[in-house]
Amino acid sequence: MPHPTRKYDRSLNSEVERLLYQCEVVEMDAKGLVAPLSETQINWTPEPTRWSVGQCIEHLNLTSRKSLPLFEEAIERGRKDGITGDGPYAYGFFSRMFLRMVEPPAKLKVRAPKPFQPGPEYAAGKVLEVFLADQQRTAALLRAANGLDLARIKVPSAFSNLVKYPLGMGFWILFAHERRHIRQARELCRHPEFPRK
Repeated sequence: MPHPTRKYDRSLNSEVERLLYQCEVVEMDAKGLVAPLSETQINWTPEPTRWSVGQCIEHLNLTSRKSLPLFEEAIERGRKDGITGDGPYAYGFFSRMFLRMVEPPAKLKVRAPKPFQPGPEYAAGKVLEVFLADQQRTAALLRAANGLDLARIKVPSAFSNLVKYPLGMGFWILFAHERRHIRQARELCRHPEFPRK
């Protein structure tokens, strides 16, 4: 599937522009993968210990539900404190290492904490509808972050308040995590026993 083409928006910081493109690509990939699936297909799994396509997407929805308010708070705090900057931004070793670990294909498999574990079954359209709405909210947050110093403002991880990333890196990690689970869902669709309808 070809990636979306977009006109470069010169009113945006170059990193915000690249992150918005990532957001569009992830949205398009999820839509192309999930929209054609039936109820049977979206809930199919080859074994009880593996997530279905619906569970992969719902895990992302649960992650967004926790992550996006944290991004919103960080952006509001950055605006209030006047932490602005045009970039380019430099990110530290720890953040870059974590991004590499999250990028697909999965190099390290970790069980999702209980609040991020999806339930057993999903309606084909609903789980995608929530995901696409969250992508639009993420895009709006990126635009709201334009002009802020994406390296100096920190955002806590949705998985642990003890871990904080630079705001820009938080967005990169969010999209890498989404690509990772969309890839996982795509691999399920390629399974030889995946239902044809």
